[in-house]
Amino acid sequence: MENIEIILASITSSTVITGILAFLFRTWISERLKGAIKNEYDEKLETHKANLRAETEVELEKFNLCG
Repeated sequence: MENIEIILASITSSTVITGILAFLFRTWISERLKGAIKNEYDEKLETHKANLRAETEVELEKFNLCG
C-alpha cells in the first residue's frame, strides 16, 4: 500500500511540474514572438519616418526655389 502512495505522489508531482514548465515555456515563446514582431514594426516605422522627412525636405526645397 505504501508503494502505491509513493507512485501516486510521484505521478502527481511530475504532472504538476510538467504543467508548470509547459505554461512557462509557452509564455516565454509568446513574449519572444511579440518582441520580435514589435521590433520589426518599429524598424519599418523608423524607415518610413525617415523617408517622409526626406521627401518633405525635397518638397520644401522645391517650394523655396519657386517662391
